Amino acid sequence: MLRQPFHDALAELRPDCVFTDYFMPWTCDLAAERGILRLEFTGVGFFAECAFRSMKHLKRFEGLAADAETVVLPSLPDFIEMPRINLPDPSNLEEREPFTSVFAHAAEVQTKNFGLVMNSFYELEPHYVEHFRHTVVPKAWHVGPVALYKRDKAAMSKRGGDAALRCLDWLDECKPGSVLFVCFGSASNFTENQMREMAVGLEASEHPFIWAVSNAGEVWIPEGFEETIEGGNVDPRMGASVADSGAYCGGWIHDALRMEFVHRRDQRGVADDQFFNERLLVDVLQIGVSVGANGNTVRAEEKKVVGASVVEAAVRRVMGGDEEAGEEEERRELKKMAFRAVEEGGSSYNDIADLIRKLE
Repeated sequence: MLRQPFHDALAELRPDCVFTDYFMPWTCDLAAERGILRLEFTGVGFFAECAFRSMKHLKRFEGLAADAETVVLPSLPDFIEMPRINLPDPSNLEEREPFTSVFAHAAEVQTKNFGLVMNSFYELEPHYVEHFRHTVVPKAWHVGPVALYKRDKAAMSKRGGDAALRCLDWLDECKPGSVLFVCFGSASNFTENQMREMAVGLEASEHPFIWAVSNAGEVWIPEGFEETIEGGNVDPRMGASVADSGAYCGGWIHDALRMEFVHRRDQRGVADDQFFNERLLVDVLQIGVSVGANGNTVRAEEKKVVGASVVEAAVRRVMGGDEEAGEEEERRELKKMAFRAVEEGGSSYNDIADLIRKLE
């Protein structure tokens, strides 16, 4: 559908370089026909990209006992052990159409690309930035968190309209670091039962929160839930693009600043990486709290329901007191690093400058 318009645009504009998404590998072919460089953007981080490549080394779950519950991902800088249920069987990856053909094409053109750009920053995952550059794609630049380049209230409100502005006004009245941001992305799907459990758990935690959810359907909302939170928190359907303390980093990176309810979807980049992100937060950075969501299925009705009490306990821990003081300090330090990364002289600022020099 977009192939011909893109072809026409290249002919008319004759750019020196095109910057397109991972899921549009065909743009590399069209650009190459005209001698135009292509930069690829991928929506996941370096850790997840390295983990995806590690999965290829497994090929299949050979040598594992039938009742083995975990799998160690090979050839990574850290010891990473994943619940087997959270991983697709490597021997069946070819069956995951229509995405498999897109993945295959994307892998094929990766050697033809000028390079790869990620919405990450060096300090978040330094060992995996280096590992990726040394073993996968040498020309890879981290340019994030991109949402922090425009931090003024007017710019942020444009991302979500009036709802975002109301949300920011409400955040201004809250204590720094006191608000939890809950978001699963636009492609997520939960059963009504799971939505109710999360709502009850969030309310029971007694911590203010912002929950970005779809406006589609409201039958899951527990009786009295909206009235309760409107008294002290915020409308759950506001859908604003902000995180706790206003520290929104955009995309997958916001996970590293607070907590993640891990959810499975059948799409690389907004799916498989979520379980890898959990391991980055919990095992590598040691700042995250797992709520125990498991299951390699795309059907909401087949997913294990995470109970309200588990949600409540996770929220209380991640927003908690003295016991989690160390984790909170690490999260705050990462937040500072994220801001510094996009400032003049920061790691992402410098990587963008290096990318521009390479393109000149």
